[in-house]
Amino acid sequence: MQPWLAWTAAAVRRHGWAPIAVFLLHVVLSRLVGAYAHAPWLDLPMHVAGGVAIAHFFRGALLLPEATAVVGAPSRPGRFLLALALVCTSAVVWEFLEWTGDALGLTSAQAGLDDTMLDMALGAAGGVLYLAARSSK
Repeated sequence: MQPWLAWTAAAVRRHGWAPIAVFLLHVVLSRLVGAYAHAPWLDLPMHVAGGVAIAHFFRGALLLPEATAVVGAPSRPGRFLLALALVCTSAVVWEFLEWTGDALGLTSAQAGLDDTMLDMALGAAGGVLYLAARSSK
């Protein structure tokens, strides 16, 4: 098995539960309950929660033994910065996916540039909060 594939599988097994749980909660709130239509402010804590969850995933992934074959052995600050970069990249990808869904007429998730930028900032903030809280461990 390729080292990156072994690392990915181990990361998903050990730490994938967090982003999966937040995504499933998002699906339930948006599609099954329609909560965002009745309480649009719920979008704000959900983006923070998404940032926390994806930071948990990437931080945990970087601490796995399988990570060494792919990313080497970054220092604690290096792991913090790499995890934060991956959190921010994930926020951008999420917003691209929302934009794509809207452009294809499948969703109406984005309410404009301010909404998109705030969503990315909140995801990054959730990631920073989580990583800062865990950085001493």
